[in-house]
Amino acid sequence: MRPFRWFIAAALLGVTAVSAPSAAIAAPTTATEATIKHPRNFRTVEDGFYRGGKIESKEQLKMLRDTYGVKTVVCLAKDSLGPEGDNEFAWGEELGVKVIKSYMTDVAPKPEQWTTIKQAMQDKDVYVHCKWGADRTGAVVAKYRQEVQGWDARTAFAEARKYGFKPWLKALRTWIDAPEDMK
Repeated sequence: MRPFRWFIAAALLGVTAVSAPSAAIAAPTTATEATIKHPRNFRTVEDGFYRGGKIESKEQLKMLRDTYGVKTVVCLAKDSLGPEGDNEFAWGEELGVKVIKSYMTDVAPKPEQWTTIKQAMQDKDVYVHCKWGADRTGAVVAKYRQEVQGWDARTAFAEARKYGFKPWLKALRTWIDAPEDMK
């Protein structure tokens, strides 16, 4: 009986040894499951207008284009660029998606910069993002909600907070007229 157990164990070990290398040798894919999911903090602002965090891959940008009809991306954050540089711009060119670079820090954009951002949002079929989809993105969406959609500052700021806007960013708070009594 013992030799039979050894035979089974050896057979199982052989199957494992033979199948393991084939998995390791398999051609790598260009997209992992994580890269074709929605960008972090992804939300619909209104039909044709989406917001969130940085775009992680060409496949993710393609998914935004094909699923949501995104034709324009507004990148608010230079720190959202990958280690290889501005891949997002190259991906956009390859996929026929316009990429607008309108980098912000933790202060309000210049008036002409805000005009460009707001126009892209009004034109629709747009995805607006910073690195995490919270502070800069939250601020421009809150400002859009007020100026274009007629939201009051309290409601717009509450939505920004809901998606991660940090209340201690005083310059952005001031720009979006966030009420002082709101945390």
